[in-house]
Amino acid sequence: MTVWETVSEPPQGDNRLADAKAALGDRICLLGNLDQVDFLKRATPSESPRDREIVQVGKPAGRFIFSTSDYLEKSTPRENVVAMIEAAKEAGRY
Repeated sequence: MTVWETVSEPPQGDNRLADAKAALGDRICLLGNLDQVDFLKRATPSESPRDREIVQVGKPAGRFIFSTSDYLEKSTPRENVVAMIEAAKEAGRY
């Protein structure tokens, strides 16, 4: 296995990115972690610092692909998707 998809925290998932990064992050790539149901669909663009926090946890030593934990839900506000992308671009620079 070269990539673990999807790293997804509660309430949708059953694992934590920080734990997965500590246990596997130097051997395989971790993919996902932004909750597209309870967060991205319902949050406001001003809540995008949470996106930055996720990137900061996954970023050290690479081997992390920031993405939603699955597909974008119908009716996800475009503004939230744009804010997520901008936050990831800003926080993801090495």
